[in-house]
Amino acid sequence: MDFGVIYIVSGEHYIASKYIKDNLNDPKSYEFVDANYKILNNGSQVLITTEYIAKNLLGGNVRNKNCHLFFNRGEILAVY
Repeated sequence: MDFGVIYIVSGEHYIASKYIKDNLNDPKSYEFVDANYKILNNGSQVLITTEYIAKNLLGGNVRNKNCHLFFNRGEILAVY
């Protein structure tokens, strides 16, 4: 199984974090906080919940969570 690059020290998932940064108003403000992983469908999918802090439109820092559902080859199936 290849769920993409996971940084062992921090637990950050590269593809999920890149997706989040690409959709932020200020990608440089992205700060990884935590990630949780859940294997689904006998290993064919993984649900990754990423918690992060980033600036909103008004410039204030906001803590958010995104959930990414990945196919076992690292492809994003859905974002919640």
